[in-house]
Amino acid sequence: MLVWDKNPHRADFLWAQALEMLQKGDIDGAERALMELDVLRPQDGSSLPMKAAVALARRRPGDAIRALGEVLRLNPDDAGAWFNLGQALYMVQDSARAARAFDRVLRLQPRHAEAFFGRALAWRALGEHAKAGRDASEALRLNPDHLGALQEQANALLVAGAFDRAAAAFGELERRQPGMPFVACLRLFLARQLAEWAPVGLPLLPGEAAAPPAADQAAELETLRQRTLRGEPALEPFASLVLYDDPALHHKAAGLWMERLHPPVPHAPAATARALDGGRLRVAYISSDFYNHATAYLLAGVLEQHDPAVLEVVMLSYGAPRQDAMTQRLAGNGCRWVDVHDRTDAEVAALCRQMGVHVAVDLKGLTRDSRPGIFAHRAAPLQVNWLGYPGTMAAPYYDYLLADRVVVGEAQRAHCSEAVAYLPHCYQPNDDRRPIDATPPTRAAHGLPDTGLVLCCFNNSFKITPPVWAMWMGLLVRTPGSVLWLLKSHDAAANHLRRQAQEHGVDPARLVFAPALDLPLHLARLQLADLSLETLPYNAHTTASDALWAGVPHITCMGDSFASRVGASLLQAAGLHELVTTSMEAYGALARSLLDTPERLKHLRNELQASRRSVPLFDTKGFARQLERAFGHMHQTQLRGLAPSDFDV
Repeated sequence: MLVWDKNPHRADFLWAQALEMLQKGDIDGAERALMELDVLRPQDGSSLPMKAAVALARRRPGDAIRALGEVLRLNPDDAGAWFNLGQALYMVQDSARAARAFDRVLRLQPRHAEAFFGRALAWRALGEHAKAGRDASEALRLNPDHLGALQEQANALLVAGAFDRAAAAFGELERRQPGMPFVACLRLFLARQLAEWAPVGLPLLPGEAAAPPAADQAAELETLRQRTLRGEPALEPFASLVLYDDPALHHKAAGLWMERLHPPVPHAPAATARALDGGRLRVAYISSDFYNHATAYLLAGVLEQHDPAVLEVVMLSYGAPRQDAMTQRLAGNGCRWVDVHDRTDAEVAALCRQMGVHVAVDLKGLTRDSRPGIFAHRAAPLQVNWLGYPGTMAAPYYDYLLADRVVVGEAQRAHCSEAVAYLPHCYQPNDDRRPIDATPPTRAAHGLPDTGLVLCCFNNSFKITPPVWAMWMGLLVRTPGSVLWLLKSHDAAANHLRRQAQEHGVDPARLVFAPALDLPLHLARLQLADLSLETLPYNAHTTASDALWAGVPHITCMGDSFASRVGASLLQAAGLHELVTTSMEAYGALARSLLDTPERLKHLRNELQASRRSVPLFDTKGFARQLERAFGHMHQTQLRGLAPSDFDV
């Protein structure tokens, strides 16, 4: 039992003691002193900054925000209070207000490196990556030893597409702090972005044995695999899909990421079934990609085809506001559009609940700018992972994964934490209004030779692997006059691919690099290609359906993971089962057979052109009906008091 000393000098002593304890990092001691001080001086405003500091250390940001609000009411120019307020607001994911709080710090103290770093974190959370990079660079200029700022600078460079500079920054991070979570994986991913396939040389951690030297990245891949299997935060989930064809490893990587960064929120609302309002199911599609982006290109037609008598659709956009042709189309599709880019995860989830949403659909998963925290706060009684991320979210608050029987077969099912809703043909939606520019394209206009076969792959360079590249080069050697048409994503990657072509005995001039174009122009130029080629382990996804929509045959090699089976799913839904292979040997043999029989290629093109609007892959209205039935079944299952379970639509 505590006995309080009422001596007024005792209060002064406790105030000083609390300050000393905080400076030493003794949060327990500081908290005890402040509790005793509260009894002696209940209205002591001078202790509020220390109470806020204790609340921050205890990860009670709400308490800190309340205390700091009072501090700033008394002294609006207290830079320390503004800085702590920015930290507290960032902790509750109120990044817009956090950025404004750090602004105030920097107006009062323009050389405050930690405020620049704090604002960089806030900008990144808001999707303002260029601003995040500028602030991180300024924090580094003021404090060259700031590893957090170096990491933010590296992240911003990656998002900006400055892959060579990002690789150097991540390499410096790894040199300064070996084993820093996810950094080694991102270094390897960036090497793939740059089409650099030589070893990157990861520093070994204590207890790790050096792998045998290799000419490729096999040793680094095995090191990261073993770290992940030991439960260490080594693999960034999306990068793991690119680097490995292993659904068990993908599941493990996603689970470690989610446990570390997006754990379930304590006391989140229960997933309680909600009755229909007026007979309609209310579905919220949640994303930052409602603009000229691959996800929107695929989904736009389905949103327009949803039956308003069955489904009330809400589009929650947390991306930075944009104005382009796709945002204008989506804004006019009859669905309810809500801009939530400046709201916290908790606020977005609360808004969904207030709107009476029955099903919340995460269209981002674990891709760039994703916000799983919205779903951790339980935005809706049913929460669905779909489309943006080809894999499991490995988190208990996702109830269903929308897939099909090809991308998630029996072997893959064991590695999905969600119940699986199997769509009948293909998990990927497509827009039968996807426009193709009417101006006939010419080879000359796109840097292609007047004669010879045109092989194409418009995937990002990170999807290209040495075995796939070797097979492609073999096709060029075998087919004189042919060219390989690739997307130019980075000058350094293009140069590396030219060098690697030469190493395979192929004239680098036979690689033609294409710039990014608006979708209608891209689809028009695609018609110049004779054959679209696959990558493995991360298949072509939207780029494959683009090729098929443009009438270009696409061949695939099906692997073991969701991301490596998308090409097979698309082709089967397009009625082109004969273009699916299951090994690199069979893939190469099929490609050679097609190139040796131009009449067969021509027949496939004609077949695609004739069937394009009748095959399930491009039946937008039919897909919308299937999706509605899927959501309806999920809801009915929940109303019956049953847990989510696998089902076929």
